Formats: sequence, structure tokens, C-alpha cells
Amino acid sequence: MAAVTHPVPTRRPMTAADEPFIRALVTADRAAQFAGAELDPSALDSLLELQYTAQRREYATRFPHAAQELVECGGVAVGRMITAVDDGRLRLVDILIADAYRTLGIGSHLLTELCERADAARQPITLTVWEQNSSALRLYRRHGFHDNDAHAQSGYIALLRDALSDASAANSGAGR
Repeated sequence: MAAVTHPVPTRRPMTAADEPFIRALVTADRAAQFAGAELDPSALDSLLELQYTAQRREYATRFPHAAQELVECGGVAVGRMITAVDDGRLRLVDILIADAYRTLGIGSHLLTELCERADAARQPITLTVWEQNSSALRLYRRHGFHDNDAHAQSGYIALLRDALSDASAANSGAGR
């Protein structure tokens, strides 16, 4: 039996040319959340556009120096990742993978890279996740995130991955 191979994602800075993909990515994700709401299609389109615009403004206001990256696999756009340094912590502002590419290990690969980056800088990582997003919660917990006492918006859970301590770094490098 052949080994299962997962696509290896790459990241690059987002450009204006990526806007249509990002808009479609975000609105498709939000549309899935409203699937049971039985909204009129034009009302749903208006709501999704409003949410997309509000999210862009919030991210630009709260994280003006964030790294906004397009995630690609084999040259095909599959998602986005936004990170920022916030009060000495690495913050995962958003990570979103297109539905057709989920469960292929792309998010896990991106989180592993992010954790390695944070460990090298001895920075903790913070994020918030929608409390009903059980698959994302499982993914974050597998990567060492735990509940954070920080205030999160209603419906969201604040998570923290602690900074790698000097002792932990020495122990992890001992077997190499």
C-alpha cells in the first residue's frame, strides 16, 4: 500500500490580486455557518458582504502590522493565514483553509511552522476560536494550546500556547 502524502503548503504575502479569492473564501466559510438560517439569498449575500467588510476593518484596526499571507499548495490558493505580534506574543489572528482542502494536514502543517517560529523566539502564541468550531479546537489542542483566562468575545474561546522556556529548549535539543 502506498503511503498517503499530504500537500505541503507554502505562504506568500497577500496582494490586491488575491482579493477575489479571499472574499470568496471568507464568505463561503461564513455561508456555511448560516446554512440553517433559511435566509433569502439576497439577504444572505448582503449579510456575508457586511461580515466580510467588518472583519477586514477589525483586523486592519486591531492588527495594522499583521502579516497577511496567502496559503498555496502546488501553486493553487487554498487559504489564508494572518499573524501579528501583540504585546510580545505571537497572535494567530486568522487561519482559514478552503473547505475542499480541509483534513489534508494543511492547517496542522501551518500550525507546526508557527509553533516552531514562536519557540525560536521564545514567544507564546494566542488566538481566539469560535466555541462551536470543534475541529479547529481539536487541532489547536493537538498543537499544545490550552484555555487562556484572557477575555474573549461572546461565543469565542481564548487559547494560549505557552512560550518555550530555556529549560524546555535545552531538553528538546539534548537528544539531537
